Amino acid sequence: MARIDTLTNFFTDVADSIRSKTGKTDPIPCEDFDTEIESIETGGGDEEKKSVLFYDYDGTLVYSYTPSEFLKLNSLPENPTHSGLTAQGWNWSLEDAKEYLNYCSCLEIGQMYKTDDDTLRIYIDIPYDDFTAYFGGISGKGGTLTVDWGDGSTEAVSYGTSGFTYNKTHTYTTKGNYIIKYYNENITNVAIFGNSAVTSTRFINTNSSGSSATQLERSYAKLITKIELPGWISSLGACAFSQCYRVQYVPMPYGITQVPHYAFMSTNLKTIVIPNSVTLIGAKTTPAMAYAGVVYGVIEHFILPNSIKEIGTYSFYGSGDTLLHLNLPINIETLGTSWYSAPNNVKKETPNVNNTTLTLPQSMINGIVDSAKYMLSPWRGVKLITNFEEYCIAKKRVQISILEGFVNIDDITLTSTDITSIGDYAFKGCTHLRNVQIPSSITSIGSAAFSGCYNLEYVNIEDTNITTIATDLFRECRVLDDIVLPNTVTTIGQFAFYNCYCLSNITLPNTITSIGGSAFYGCRSMQHINLEDTTITTIPTSAFNSCLSLTVVKMPKTVTSIADSAFSGCKLELVDFTKHESIPSLSNYSRSLGTFVNQKTQKILVPQSLYTDWIAASQWSKIADYIYAVDENGNILPKE
Repeated sequence: MARIDTLTNFFTDVADSIRSKTGKTDPIPCEDFDTEIESIETGGGDEEKKSVLFYDYDGTLVYSYTPSEFLKLNSLPENPTHSGLTAQGWNWSLEDAKEYLNYCSCLEIGQMYKTDDDTLRIYIDIPYDDFTAYFGGISGKGGTLTVDWGDGSTEAVSYGTSGFTYNKTHTYTTKGNYIIKYYNENITNVAIFGNSAVTSTRFINTNSSGSSATQLERSYAKLITKIELPGWISSLGACAFSQCYRVQYVPMPYGITQVPHYAFMSTNLKTIVIPNSVTLIGAKTTPAMAYAGVVYGVIEHFILPNSIKEIGTYSFYGSGDTLLHLNLPINIETLGTSWYSAPNNVKKETPNVNNTTLTLPQSMINGIVDSAKYMLSPWRGVKLITNFEEYCIAKKRVQISILEGFVNIDDITLTSTDITSIGDYAFKGCTHLRNVQIPSSITSIGSAAFSGCYNLEYVNIEDTNITTIATDLFRECRVLDDIVLPNTVTTIGQFAFYNCYCLSNITLPNTITSIGGSAFYGCRSMQHINLEDTTITTIPTSAFNSCLSLTVVKMPKTVTSIADSAFSGCKLELVDFTKHESIPSLSNYSRSLGTFVNQKTQKILVPQSLYTDWIAASQWSKIADYIYAVDENGNILPKE
């Protein structure tokens, strides 16, 4: 009986599931299950996710759409409403958002607000009776500033046409919660300001000096529980809201043009909607205080508008362990050094980093980014949300840069002839990358562009027009086993093929004029290298150090010196100098030409005409037993 009940329940569950998928309500006989299941429309693939997300200023998700749904909209959704606030619209226009979704599959959009009576409001919790607090943090030019202290008293200060900085004290006779309101009459260039010092002027400040100022200021800042901004605020200063620990949300009005470093440092803000009047995040120059993050704290959503042109140095310092998503706008022009960097006291690999998504704009792929090697250092394991080549094609970009650290890229095919260069660190640390197809239009590849691509098996650069194999270009590409350099290359940089363990075959063109130090260090599978047709003059330090399988080297006649450790760790059997017309200098015989453990077979071949002087030359004389003369017919002459 129990078995029958189990089967009955099973068939009922199947029928219910079919009805939920098809919308039918009639009973479904068991014999019709197959037919009914086959009739269910599956959409032909994975269900499209709702990845266009509209957030309110407090982090509430108000609307969500799939990209397909959003692209069909004729207008943005309605603005949310809040008592005491006037909604100013979403921080992305419909047109800009649709353009963004042509390149990216997700986008966060937020609502802007100003106060409904256009006053600056500070909500404060006075802890005890007869409490005197120091207020300030406002600057402007001309007009009259009126302050309602929230306890029945007001104060008005007129400034004529001159610039001013407002700092006042006020004593509350009774503890409690108060709302301070600032009214603006004809004041221009109004800023909520601060500076990089901990004792800077903010909303609530102290006029004390010395060490007490730091403690008092922090204490007063903690009394603020809420901040609401008017539409007449034109800028924020550094540290504007810093140390306001009890403030959970700050609705941001249209009109602000810059959000500087430390603006929201040490707050509990989890969502910040940046108005689409803002063009700069952080500082244009390196801040006086190192690692001056704009949002150092517990931020989860920092919703940027498409108006952003620049993100300054260290702007998102300390956000890597909490920030869940970050859209970088289409038209961004500059990213400062270490614009996104994990703080020293946060582990480089934190659980949340691997859950973070970073959506890239096309302009991040065109090489305009400053010091790109730092910008994605904490983003190991992030999810790539865009097709980077589409950006380049759509916007006629000419350089690919900074996809550093995207470990989930497997294959890359670049086909657009609009792409002419690959920037420094472009694919550094893409540890899953196996195959790269590069178009002939490429004329330069930057330093370390493929460094740390441990699984890179194939990259075709033979048809490109690059002139330099840049420093660290293929460093630690451990399974790369074969590469042909184009005949336009003249220079191989330092560490270019460092620790390419599997590199067994490399074809060098006769255009090569120099090789950098440690260029082929640790190429354990390389058995021979033909330098004979090149015009290099120096075999630099550690150039072929630890090439454990290297047995044959053919030297060009242009080589005039062999540096220390050039072939250290190699078991060379044949080193051919027969093209030489003069004797090159040898730095250190015991390291420069290998370990000389294979005494029976090792030969250093030199022209017969130079043999006598060669075996007597400095350092060479110490290994004279391995030096053999070769006559004009190519015959190795026996030792006398």
